[in-house]
Amino acid sequence: MRKLSLLLPIGFLAYLLFLVIMNESPMERFQRTSVFVHFINTSVWTIILTSSIQFYLKYNRQKQLGGASLIYFILAIASATLLLNELYMLIYSLNSSYQVLDKGGFFSLPVPWIASKLLVTVGGLSIIYLYIQGRIDKIAFQSSTDELTKLPNRRTLENLFKSELSRSKRHKIAMSCAMIDIDYFKKFNDTYGHQTGDYVLQQVAIIMDNGKRAHDVVARYGGEEFIWLLISSEFEDSYFACERLRKEIESTEFEFNDKALSITVSIGVSSFHGEGETTVNSLIYNADRSLYEAKEAGRNKTISFKESDSE
Repeated sequence: MRKLSLLLPIGFLAYLLFLVIMNESPMERFQRTSVFVHFINTSVWTIILTSSIQFYLKYNRQKQLGGASLIYFILAIASATLLLNELYMLIYSLNSSYQVLDKGGFFSLPVPWIASKLLVTVGGLSIIYLYIQGRIDKIAFQSSTDELTKLPNRRTLENLFKSELSRSKRHKIAMSCAMIDIDYFKKFNDTYGHQTGDYVLQQVAIIMDNGKRAHDVVARYGGEEFIWLLISSEFEDSYFACERLRKEIESTEFEFNDKALSITVSIGVSSFHGEGETTVNSLIYNADRSLYEAKEAGRNKTISFKESDSE
Protein backbone atom coordinates (compact mmCIF):
# COMPACT_ATOMS: atom_id res chain seq x y z
CA MET A 1 0.00 0.00 0.00
CA ARG A 2 2.84 2.41 0.82
CA LYS A 3 4.55 1.79 -2.56
CA LEU A 4 1.23 2.07 -4.36
CA SER A 5 0.50 5.41 -2.68
CA LEU A 6 3.79 6.73 -4.08
CA LEU A 7 3.43 5.23 -7.56
CA LEU A 8 -0.01 6.67 -8.26
CA PRO A 9 0.84 10.39 -7.98
CA ILE A 10 4.17 9.86 -9.77
CA GLY A 11 2.42 8.02 -12.58
CA PHE A 12 -0.22 10.71 -12.83
CA LEU A 13 2.40 13.49 -13.15
CA ALA A 14 4.27 11.45 -15.77
CA TYR A 15 1.04 11.04 -17.71
CA LEU A 16 0.36 14.78 -17.66
CA LEU A 17 3.88 15.38 -19.00
CA PHE A 18 3.16 12.87 -21.75
CA LEU A 19 0.05 14.81 -22.76
CA VAL A 20 2.03 18.04 -23.05
CA ILE A 21 4.69 16.38 -25.21
CA MET A 22 2.05 14.84 -27.48
CA ASN A 23 0.62 18.33 -28.13
CA GLU A 24 -2.93 17.05 -28.29
CA SER A 25 -5.99 19.26 -28.43
CA PRO A 26 -7.57 20.36 -25.13
CA MET A 27 -10.48 17.98 -25.76
CA GLU A 28 -8.23 15.00 -26.35
CA ARG A 29 -6.08 15.83 -23.34
CA PHE A 30 -9.07 16.19 -21.08
CA GLN A 31 -10.62 12.95 -22.26
CA ARG A 32 -7.38 11.02 -21.92
CA THR A 33 -6.79 12.53 -18.47
CA SER A 34 -10.35 11.69 -17.47
CA VAL A 35 -9.80 8.05 -18.43
CA PHE A 36 -6.59 7.94 -16.40
CA VAL A 37 -8.19 9.56 -13.33
CA HIS A 38 -11.15 7.18 -13.37
CA PHE A 39 -8.76 4.25 -13.78
CA ILE A 40 -6.81 5.36 -10.68
CA ASN A 41 -10.03 5.86 -8.70
CA THR A 42 -11.25 2.41 -9.76
CA SER A 43 -7.97 0.85 -8.58
CA VAL A 44 -8.04 2.69 -5.24
CA TRP A 45 -11.65 1.76 -4.46
CA THR A 46 -10.97 -1.86 -5.43
CA ILE A 47 -8.13 -1.99 -2.90
CA ILE A 48 -10.25 -0.37 -0.19
CA LEU A 49 -13.20 -2.67 -0.94
CA THR A 50 -11.15 -5.86 -0.76
CA SER A 51 -9.39 -4.70 2.42
CA SER A 52 -12.65 -3.73 4.13
CA ILE A 53 -14.22 -7.10 3.26
CA GLN A 54 -11.13 -8.89 4.57
CA PHE A 55 -11.19 -7.05 7.91
CA TYR A 56 -14.99 -7.38 8.23
CA LEU A 57 -14.78 -11.16 7.83
CA LYS A 58 -11.91 -11.29 10.33
CA TYR A 59 -13.76 -9.38 13.07
CA ASN A 60 -17.04 -11.13 12.27
CA ARG A 61 -15.37 -14.51 12.83
CA GLN A 62 -14.20 -13.22 16.20
CA LYS A 63 -17.86 -12.42 17.05
CA GLN A 64 -17.09 -8.70 17.28
CA LEU A 65 -20.41 -7.71 15.73
CA GLY A 66 -20.13 -4.07 16.79
CA GLY A 67 -17.28 -1.61 16.68
CA ALA A 68 -14.62 -2.50 14.11
CA SER A 69 -16.80 -5.11 12.39
CA LEU A 70 -19.62 -2.61 11.82
CA ILE A 71 -17.23 0.10 10.60
CA TYR A 72 -15.67 -2.20 8.00
CA PHE A 73 -19.10 -3.43 6.89
CA ILE A 74 -20.24 0.14 6.24
CA LEU A 75 -16.92 0.86 4.52
CA ALA A 76 -17.38 -2.17 2.25
CA ILE A 77 -20.88 -1.03 1.19
CA ALA A 78 -19.69 2.52 0.53
CA SER A 79 -16.59 1.32 -1.34
CA ALA A 80 -18.66 -0.98 -3.55
CA THR A 81 -21.02 1.89 -4.42
CA LEU A 82 -18.17 4.25 -5.29
CA LEU A 83 -16.35 1.53 -7.23
CA LEU A 84 -19.41 0.92 -9.41
CA ASN A 85 -19.73 4.65 -9.99
CA GLU A 86 -16.07 4.93 -11.06
CA LEU A 87 -16.38 1.88 -13.33
CA TYR A 88 -19.35 3.49 -15.04
CA MET A 89 -17.46 6.77 -15.51
CA LEU A 90 -14.39 4.89 -16.76
CA ILE A 91 -16.40 3.06 -19.43
CA TYR A 92 -18.24 6.26 -20.33
CA SER A 93 -15.01 8.25 -20.66
CA LEU A 94 -13.53 5.60 -22.96
CA ASN A 95 -16.28 6.42 -25.47
CA SER A 96 -14.87 8.71 -28.16
CA SER A 97 -18.09 10.73 -28.15
CA TYR A 98 -17.51 11.72 -24.50
CA GLN A 99 -17.42 15.49 -24.98
CA VAL A 100 -17.22 16.87 -21.50
CA LEU A 101 -16.27 20.39 -22.60
CA ASP A 102 -18.73 20.75 -25.45
CA LYS A 103 -22.25 22.01 -25.26
CA GLY A 104 -24.31 19.22 -23.82
CA GLY A 105 -21.27 17.88 -21.97
CA PHE A 106 -20.41 17.73 -18.29
CA PHE A 107 -20.70 21.43 -17.49
CA SER A 108 -24.13 21.71 -19.09
CA LEU A 109 -25.59 18.88 -17.04
CA PRO A 110 -28.31 19.66 -14.49
CA VAL A 111 -27.11 21.13 -11.23
CA PRO A 112 -28.49 18.24 -9.11
CA TRP A 113 -26.38 15.76 -11.04
CA ILE A 114 -23.23 17.81 -10.60
CA ALA A 115 -24.04 18.26 -6.92
CA SER A 116 -24.47 14.53 -6.47
CA LYS A 117 -21.06 13.90 -8.07
CA LEU A 118 -19.46 16.36 -5.69
CA LEU A 119 -21.19 14.72 -2.73
CA VAL A 120 -19.90 11.32 -3.84
CA THR A 121 -16.38 12.72 -4.04
CA VAL A 122 -16.60 14.35 -0.62
CA GLY A 123 -18.14 11.18 0.80
CA GLY A 124 -15.36 9.10 -0.68
CA LEU A 125 -12.68 11.30 0.84
CA SER A 126 -14.47 11.17 4.20
CA ILE A 127 -14.56 7.39 4.09
CA ILE A 128 -10.86 7.24 3.30
CA TYR A 129 -10.20 9.53 6.27
CA LEU A 130 -12.31 7.36 8.59
CA TYR A 131 -10.55 4.26 7.28
CA ILE A 132 -7.09 5.67 7.99
CA GLN A 133 -8.16 7.07 11.36
CA GLY A 134 -9.65 3.72 12.31
CA ARG A 135 -6.37 1.99 11.50
CA ILE A 136 -4.44 4.56 13.57
CA ASP A 137 -6.83 4.13 16.51
CA LYS A 138 -6.51 0.36 16.27
CA ILE A 139 -2.72 0.52 16.31
CA ALA A 140 -2.79 2.92 19.28
CA PHE A 141 -5.20 0.60 21.13
CA GLN A 142 -3.05 -2.46 20.47
CA SER A 143 0.11 -0.72 21.65
CA SER A 144 -1.49 0.34 24.95
CA THR A 145 -3.62 -2.72 25.75
CA ASP A 146 -2.85 -6.24 26.89
CA GLU A 147 -4.12 -8.53 24.14
CA LEU A 148 -5.41 -11.32 26.40
CA THR A 149 -7.17 -9.39 29.18
CA LYS A 150 -7.95 -6.15 27.27
CA LEU A 151 -6.62 -4.22 30.26
CA PRO A 152 -3.97 -1.49 29.97
CA ASN A 153 -0.49 -2.99 29.60
CA ARG A 154 2.56 -2.30 31.75
CA ARG A 155 3.84 0.61 29.65
CA THR A 156 0.47 2.36 29.77
CA LEU A 157 0.23 1.70 33.52
CA GLU A 158 3.60 3.32 34.17
CA ASN A 159 2.58 6.47 32.30
CA LEU A 160 -0.76 6.66 34.13
CA PHE A 161 0.91 5.94 37.48
CA LYS A 162 3.38 8.82 37.05
CA SER A 163 0.59 11.19 36.09
CA GLU A 164 -1.68 10.20 39.00
CA LEU A 165 1.11 10.28 41.56
CA SER A 166 2.14 13.75 40.39
CA ARG A 167 -1.47 14.90 40.73
CA SER A 168 -1.71 13.39 44.23
CA LYS A 169 1.42 15.27 45.34
CA ARG A 170 0.25 18.51 43.77
CA HIS A 171 -3.20 18.45 45.37
CA LYS A 172 -2.14 16.52 48.50
CA ILE A 173 -4.57 13.68 47.76
CA ALA A 174 -4.01 10.14 49.03
CA MET A 175 -3.76 7.17 46.67
CA SER A 176 -2.85 3.51 46.89
CA CYS A 177 -1.22 0.85 44.76
CA ALA A 178 -2.37 -2.77 45.06
CA MET A 179 -0.42 -5.63 43.52
CA ILE A 180 -2.61 -8.66 42.88
CA ASP A 181 -1.28 -12.14 42.14
CA ILE A 182 -3.30 -15.24 41.22
CA ASP A 183 -2.52 -18.03 43.70
CA TYR A 184 -1.01 -21.25 42.33
CA PHE A 185 -1.41 -20.00 38.77
CA LYS A 186 1.23 -22.38 37.42
CA LYS A 187 -0.97 -25.26 38.56
CA PHE A 188 -3.75 -24.21 36.17
CA ASN A 189 -1.35 -24.33 33.22
CA ASP A 190 0.37 -27.57 34.27
CA THR A 191 -2.82 -29.43 35.24
CA TYR A 192 -5.41 -28.20 32.76
CA GLY A 193 -3.40 -26.55 29.97
CA HIS A 194 -2.61 -23.00 28.90
CA GLN A 195 -6.14 -22.36 27.62
CA THR A 196 -7.39 -22.79 31.16
CA GLY A 197 -4.68 -20.44 32.39
CA ASP A 198 -5.77 -17.84 29.85
CA TYR A 199 -9.38 -18.25 30.98
CA VAL A 200 -8.36 -17.67 34.61
CA LEU A 201 -6.47 -14.50 33.71
CA GLN A 202 -9.42 -13.19 31.70
CA GLN A 203 -11.98 -13.90 34.42
CA VAL A 204 -9.92 -12.27 37.16
CA ALA A 205 -9.36 -9.26 34.89
CA ILE A 206 -13.12 -8.94 34.27
CA ILE A 207 -13.94 -9.05 37.99
CA MET A 208 -11.30 -6.43 38.78
CA ASP A 209 -12.32 -4.16 35.93
CA ASN A 210 -16.00 -4.35 36.91
CA GLY A 211 -15.23 -3.82 40.59
CA LYS A 212 -13.03 -0.75 40.31
CA ARG A 213 -14.31 2.82 40.43
CA ALA A 214 -14.53 4.79 37.19
CA HIS A 215 -11.42 6.85 37.93
CA ASP A 216 -9.29 3.91 39.15
CA VAL A 217 -6.86 2.03 36.94
CA VAL A 218 -6.52 -1.74 36.69
CA ALA A 219 -3.71 -3.06 34.50
CA ARG A 220 -1.88 -6.28 33.77
CA TYR A 221 1.61 -5.90 35.18
CA GLY A 222 3.06 -9.14 33.88
CA GLY A 223 2.38 -12.88 33.96
CA GLU A 224 -0.33 -13.50 36.56
CA GLU A 225 0.21 -10.17 38.31
CA PHE A 226 -2.07 -7.14 38.12
CA ILE A 227 -1.86 -3.66 39.59
CA TRP A 228 -4.80 -1.66 40.82
CA LEU A 229 -4.32 2.09 41.30
CA LEU A 230 -6.88 3.36 43.79
CA ILE A 231 -7.05 7.07 43.03
CA SER A 232 -8.07 9.52 45.78
CA SER A 233 -8.34 6.68 48.25
CA GLU A 234 -7.18 6.69 51.87
CA PHE A 235 -5.22 3.75 53.26
CA GLU A 236 -8.12 2.14 55.15
CA ASP A 237 -10.54 2.50 52.23
CA SER A 238 -8.00 0.96 49.85
CA TYR A 239 -7.40 -1.97 52.16
CA PHE A 240 -11.11 -2.77 52.53
CA ALA A 241 -11.65 -2.38 48.75
CA CYS A 242 -8.92 -4.96 48.14
CA GLU A 243 -10.44 -7.27 50.72
CA ARG A 244 -13.82 -7.04 48.98
CA LEU A 245 -12.15 -7.93 45.69
CA ARG A 246 -10.30 -10.88 47.24
CA LYS A 247 -13.48 -12.26 48.81
CA GLU A 248 -15.48 -11.81 45.59
CA ILE A 249 -12.93 -13.80 43.57
CA GLU A 250 -12.78 -16.47 46.27
CA SER A 251 -16.58 -16.88 46.36
CA THR A 252 -17.11 -16.87 42.59
CA GLU A 253 -17.73 -20.24 40.95
CA PHE A 254 -15.61 -20.68 37.82
CA GLU A 255 -15.99 -23.40 35.24
CA PHE A 256 -14.00 -24.07 32.06
CA ASN A 257 -14.39 -27.13 29.79
CA ASP A 258 -16.74 -28.71 32.34
CA LYS A 259 -14.14 -28.38 35.08
CA ALA A 260 -14.88 -26.45 38.28
CA LEU A 261 -12.04 -24.10 39.17
CA SER A 262 -11.27 -22.58 42.55
CA ILE A 263 -9.45 -19.27 42.12
CA THR A 264 -7.99 -17.09 44.86
CA VAL A 265 -5.66 -14.11 44.85
CA SER A 266 -3.08 -12.62 47.19
CA ILE A 267 -2.89 -8.83 47.44
CA GLY A 268 -0.25 -6.42 48.68
CA VAL A 269 -1.19 -2.79 49.22
CA SER A 270 1.03 0.29 49.59
CA SER A 271 -0.33 3.78 50.17
CA PHE A 272 0.72 7.41 49.78
CA HIS A 273 -1.04 9.83 52.14
CA GLY A 274 -0.62 12.86 49.83
CA GLU A 275 2.28 14.58 51.59
CA GLY A 276 5.99 13.98 51.54
CA GLU A 277 8.08 12.34 48.83
CA THR A 278 7.62 8.98 47.18
CA THR A 279 8.06 7.50 43.72
CA VAL A 280 6.25 5.08 41.46
CA ASN A 281 9.01 2.52 41.93
CA SER A 282 8.88 2.73 45.73
CA LEU A 283 5.08 2.28 45.83
CA ILE A 284 5.32 -0.75 43.54
CA TYR A 285 8.23 -2.13 45.57
CA ASN A 286 6.33 -1.76 48.83
CA ALA A 287 3.20 -3.35 47.35
CA ASP A 288 5.35 -6.21 46.08
CA ARG A 289 6.85 -6.69 49.55
CA SER A 290 3.35 -6.86 51.05
CA LEU A 291 2.32 -9.33 48.37
CA TYR A 292 5.29 -11.53 49.25
CA GLU A 293 4.23 -11.46 52.90
CA ALA A 294 0.68 -12.45 51.91
CA LYS A 295 2.00 -15.46 50.01
CA GLU A 296 4.32 -16.43 52.84
CA ALA A 297 1.35 -16.25 55.23
CA GLY A 298 -0.53 -18.89 53.24
CA ARG A 299 -1.93 -16.97 50.23
CA ASN A 300 -5.50 -15.74 49.71
CA LYS A 301 -4.79 -12.77 51.97
CA THR A 302 -4.54 -8.98 51.77
CA ILE A 303 -1.58 -7.36 53.54
CA SER A 304 -0.93 -3.62 53.63
CA PHE A 305 2.30 -1.64 53.67
CA LYS A 306 1.90 1.92 54.90
CA GLU A 307 4.19 4.59 53.50
CA SER A 308 5.44 5.34 57.03
CA ASP A 309 6.55 1.70 57.46
CA SER A 310 9.38 2.20 54.97
CA GLU A 311 10.79 5.30 56.65
